[in-house]
Amino acid sequence: FFFFFFFFQLYYRPTSRELRRLDSVSRSPIYTSFTETLDGSSCIRAFDSTGIFFSRFMQHVHLYQQSSYSEIVASLWLSLRLQLMAAFIISFIAVTAVFGTHGYNIHVSLGTSGLIGLALSYSSPIVSLLGSFLTSFTETEKEMISVERVLQYMEIPQETQTREEEEEDSSSSNWPTKGEIEFRNVTLRYTPSSPPSLVDLSFAISHGTR
Repeated sequence: FFFFFFFFQLYYRPTSRELRRLDSVSRSPIYTSFTETLDGSSCIRAFDSTGIFFSRFMQHVHLYQQSSYSEIVASLWLSLRLQLMAAFIISFIAVTAVFGTHGYNIHVSLGTSGLIGLALSYSSPIVSLLGSFLTSFTETEKEMISVERVLQYMEIPQETQTREEEEEDSSSSNWPTKGEIEFRNVTLRYTPSSPPSLVDLSFAISHGTR
């Protein structure tokens, strides 16, 4: 029993982990395509490119469905074999108890009827508990794929700035942060024929004042 259980988990865990990795990788283009389409919806309609973007989006969805479906099938594969294992153990206990009680040439005794009932009642939960333990352990490994992807993004080298970006940064750093307005000897009239409204006026308005 434990040999088969060890074989199942040895085969299922790496497969499930890699399928979850494929699921995460194939999900990112869907979000990217949806965001790009949403941001550029006016341009897409203007150039009548709706069909192109819809076809590309459906290709991403198809790839994601393939990986997601494979992950579900792998989980069902493990569940089916654990259930068959539980059915085999229960059947083995029941058949051994029946043939041993009726005096057949089977030199295996499970004890009294109470012990037989106890063995039958505990055989199925043990398999279920082992299956739950394996599923929980595998799900933990699969959730760590997200952490792995974050670490991969953190290790990507930062892109160097272009010349235009560097010029923008330098110009923004030299731009004054506090403004001031200063008038020197200003004379103002509304029309050329009207008398001056302001004559030889000088003043300064600092930042934060009215």
